[in-house]
Amino acid sequence: MKKILLILIVLILVLYKDNACDKNFIPYGIRSFDVWVYNDDTDKEYYAGNVTTDYLNAQTKLNDAQLLAYDFAEAHHLKNWNYLCCTVTNSSNCVTKIR
Repeated sequence: MKKILLILIVLILVLYKDNACDKNFIPYGIRSFDVWVYNDDTDKEYYAGNVTTDYLNAQTKLNDAQLLAYDFAEAHHLKNWNYLCCTVTNSSNCVTKIR
């Protein structure tokens, strides 16, 4: 019953506030994470890709985003790097930035 109530609340929030966020800065209307990798040695940034998700699976999909960043850094032989994820909704390509 609690899960159904949570889903209904999330759906209502998505319909009215696409960019409203929870306490972890995850928008209720999230569609995906854009993953960006930064080379600390050269101060360059690279788009590593996109991980599709929804609000209920966002925490799990953050792990996929981390793996995407790691794979990108390995493939491009980056030694000193970090990454961030932009949360993507229907109305914004970067509502919040999280790692």
